[in-house]
Amino acid sequence: MEKKFMVSQGYLHIPVKPGYDKNVFELYIEENNQETKIMDFRMPVDMGNYGDYGQAFFAEIPVKELLGKCIVLKGEAPESFFEAIKMSDEVADTDSNRPGIHFTPKTGWMNDPNGLVYHDGIYHGYFQYNPWDVNWDNMSWGHAVSKDLLHWEQCDTAMFPDGDGTIFSGSGIVNERGMMGLPKDALIYFYTAAGNTNAWSEGKEFTQKIAYSTDGGRTLHKVEEPVVDTIFYDNRDPKVFWHEESQAYIMVLWLRGAHYAIFRSNNLTDWVESQRLEFPDTWECPDLFCLKNEQGEKCWFFWTADGYYFAGDFDGYTFRSYGERGKAYATKFAYAAQTFSGTAGEVISVPWLRLPNDGRNFTGAFGMPVNFSYVVENGKHQLIQWPVKALFSQSVPVKAQSIIDENGKIVYNENDKQTALLVKMKFNPEYKNEYCWMVNHTRVTYSAASGMVMVEPDKFLAGYDFSEVMMVIDDKILEMYFDEGRSVAVFPLHQSEVSICMDSAQFDSVEVYTVR
Repeated sequence: MEKKFMVSQGYLHIPVKPGYDKNVFELYIEENNQETKIMDFRMPVDMGNYGDYGQAFFAEIPVKELLGKCIVLKGEAPESFFEAIKMSDEVADTDSNRPGIHFTPKTGWMNDPNGLVYHDGIYHGYFQYNPWDVNWDNMSWGHAVSKDLLHWEQCDTAMFPDGDGTIFSGSGIVNERGMMGLPKDALIYFYTAAGNTNAWSEGKEFTQKIAYSTDGGRTLHKVEEPVVDTIFYDNRDPKVFWHEESQAYIMVLWLRGAHYAIFRSNNLTDWVESQRLEFPDTWECPDLFCLKNEQGEKCWFFWTADGYYFAGDFDGYTFRSYGERGKAYATKFAYAAQTFSGTAGEVISVPWLRLPNDGRNFTGAFGMPVNFSYVVENGKHQLIQWPVKALFSQSVPVKAQSIIDENGKIVYNENDKQTALLVKMKFNPEYKNEYCWMVNHTRVTYSAASGMVMVEPDKFLAGYDFSEVMMVIDDKILEMYFDEGRSVAVFPLHQSEVSICMDSAQFDSVEVYTVR
């Protein structure tokens, strides 16, 4: 079937009912009796519906640039599906029952953070996005903006799949050196065109491409020609930055398995490979950044998707690992973190949290943005992760007398679903048993002797003999920072009701804050 629309408003709203088999749809512009394809996507369709279609939510396709033109949507679906499609200048309403300070999409699926860039006082967070379902598919770039890294506004989807493939992960920079004939305040993005991952790109391969924006990151224009051709079938995830010492742009790219490559360029469009690397038991989404410790000493870190990192030296051509492998996360909930560009003097990282779908209209979340630093302990370079300053500046203390019950237990329940808790605790060294909390009615324990932290039923090694821990509790997300970020454990919780209960005898001190 097909349906024609004369574009008179800004968004085409397509009804989504997760859980059904998927069909392919194609969107065309019709001009002078000819059709030009602009998009295809797969989405679940209730083929047996003959009444009110009854969608869970609408997928929004921005069509502002097509005002006055005729568009045609084609695909196998019942008439009730096509009748439910609407056009509007308004974005769809969204469920307010979601995390308060962790970004989630209004609707649909999200995974890896992409194109993270700070420009003109705004943090831009792009992300792998499927507007047409709560499951992975149709990889596009969603877009959200923030002034403080805690509160985000979702913008129009920035890039959709096309004839070169779906839009896999990549990075962004400010065009400070005026490359490609673009203004110095333009934003330039590098991404993987994932050929053969949608019907339109059948038979094509993965290439690395450029998009740019001259309106502050709101509208992205794709450059037709790739800048790095296929090396291996699904090579992907270009992370680009400027290396001042060698006066060149650097790209790190995942090739396959545990193999990566480093490229150099003077103009962003011509890239020369300078090194191939192998880091056993690692996988995709590389990053490369330089950190300073408190003594002012520099160290480079090569990062991979699971949070494994390698300290070493980098001269602009070659990365030389010290042979140490560090692990940023005690758990596997956080993945594919990326650092921001444009944050001079700070290295800020944001991971994807694999927050499962629980019947709400979204899947996945951004993790808490953290500042990276490092220390050298026992001859090893230890990455330190600590939440950005806004978390603390926007925290309001809860008076101690209001949260201690008649049994000496610390109990706090937050009735506002959009409010998060920040809890700082110093362990009582005289206490010899497991430290225990009830967080959102889930039992959480930490054993200083074994180093294990458990959120029922999952158990992970966090580290031994820590003296303090800080928790961030937001909806179904729990983040634990041991000893000022020397170990980080992130967990999904079973319930979204924000609450905490603990025996005060286990701790030398407890501070509870609300974060809105």
